[in-house]
Amino acid sequence: MMIVLPGSVFSNEPFIIPWNVPDNLVQGGKVKLMCSVSKGAHPIKYEWLLNGHNLYETNDLFVQNLDDASILNIKPSINT
Repeated sequence: MMIVLPGSVFSNEPFIIPWNVPDNLVQGGKVKLMCSVSKGAHPIKYEWLLNGHNLYETNDLFVQNLDDASILNIKPSINT
């Protein structure tokens, strides 16, 4: 059992830097969202979820994972 106190020097819990989704998004437009951490034990595993379900890469959705950040890229679908 481990007890973690807020602000404790023993805490390896990741701290996610707060971010906002832009208000001016339009359906069918390009979107890039970044989740980054400012502290925490590595390695950090990132998961992007929509309604509680994992998002998986497709032709229109690409995830780039770095050591301290994860970037979700959504490009518009081209319907012919």
